[in-house]
Amino acid sequence: KRYPQMGIGVAGYPEGHPEAACPEKDLEALKFKLDQGGDFVVTQLFFENAYYWEFVHRARAIGITRPIIPGVMPIFSLRVIKKVLSLCGATIPAELLKKLEQAQEKDGPEAVQALGIDYARRQIRELLDAGAPGVHLYTLNRDDACLELLEDIFQSPS
Repeated sequence: KRYPQMGIGVAGYPEGHPEAACPEKDLEALKFKLDQGGDFVVTQLFFENAYYWEFVHRARAIGITRPIIPGVMPIFSLRVIKKVLSLCGATIPAELLKKLEQAQEKDGPEAVQALGIDYARRQIRELLDAGAPGVHLYTLNRDDACLELLEDIFQSPS
């Protein structure tokens, strides 16, 4: 490699790329990207860790051995997360969405953010405790809240 200190990350889609014909074709495309020089995978956001682990299992089954880093997006706003989900094709558990909507109605945006950050905290801890090679945070320019989230995760016992 010309720049050995640089790595190339490629995108992976635990719930499938919105334009993929089928999950198998989506994984074939991922394998192709890695075969062309990708060093690791960063996944699209997801809210159910089972999607990530199933994705890793299917990737390993077709010979993908590179690290697959889960992408987590803390929820800071109900409006924003609904927009993001509509664009990327990811889903949110109905129970979580209901809690977020109730928090918005009862206590406003601050309650939504508190609930969203707590959910991300638990999601990240579960991923790391189960062996994920790291986590990619989709910050949406909210680095202050994400730094607090990370400090809490790494300073508190799981």
